[in-house]
Amino acid sequence: MNYVGKGPSWSRTTVETVLPKLFAGTQKVGFIEWHTGLGKFGGLSHIPMMKPGSAGYERVFSWLGEAARTSWSDSMDFTDGVTPDYRGWFSAWLPSVAPQAEWAGLVVEVGTYDVIAVVDAIRMDRWLKFGRGRSTLPREEIRKTMMERLYPVAPEWRAAALRNGLDAQARVLDGLRRW
Repeated sequence: MNYVGKGPSWSRTTVETVLPKLFAGTQKVGFIEWHTGLGKFGGLSHIPMMKPGSAGYERVFSWLGEAARTSWSDSMDFTDGVTPDYRGWFSAWLPSVAPQAEWAGLVVEVGTYDVIAVVDAIRMDRWLKFGRGRSTLPREEIRKTMMERLYPVAPEWRAAALRNGLDAQARVLDGLRRW
């Protein structure tokens, strides 16, 4: 479903070249990698990228609160609380660009629709990018459906996503100041 090629993309290679220079003297780094799709409509699901029990892992939840610790498993009950192994995500390899630094970070998913609708949207995205052949729907209609499932136009979703996202961002920034 998420085939990403045989090696690092141009953008990842570029970032891996530039970030070590930018972070050369850095001692502490905090980050949020934002995604949309999985989770409750407009709600946040927090997916830690630090090793469970590590200082960075615990630091993230001290900033975001204990409710954030279970937000992923609460919104994705079919995973039995297990966080998938997302090695290809930016945050999974980001700490390697400055191994001298302490890191604290996570992926935050802003929920849209049910898992099947989101996975179907990812499938549509792959087909739009790599697919050849026929479809009963015009490409623009497929693209519109895919975008709606990953970035809903509903004002209530956008308001909740903005409110919840700004709250998380403020908590992390406050945690960074205190760290």
